[in-house]
Amino acid sequence: MTARKWVEAWIRMGAGGTVMGGDYVRSGCNTINSTINRLNAAQCHPDYANALVRFRSGYYIGLPSGGRFECG
Repeated sequence: MTARKWVEAWIRMGAGGTVMGGDYVRSGCNTINSTINRLNAAQCHPDYANALVRFRSGYYIGLPSGGRFECG
């Protein structure tokens, strides 16, 4: 939610320069990736890590250009 608010403010200001809210998205991506790694290291059932991989693919902020700011 915080990331979306910052990106919306960035869009209102003309969408120039660095994407505001990008740090929040990157932080979320890092947390998701870390959790996937922990699940795999703990040899949990693959369904759990796979569910997070699918979630990560939908974790993004849409930009006015039609692009997406997402996990890389």
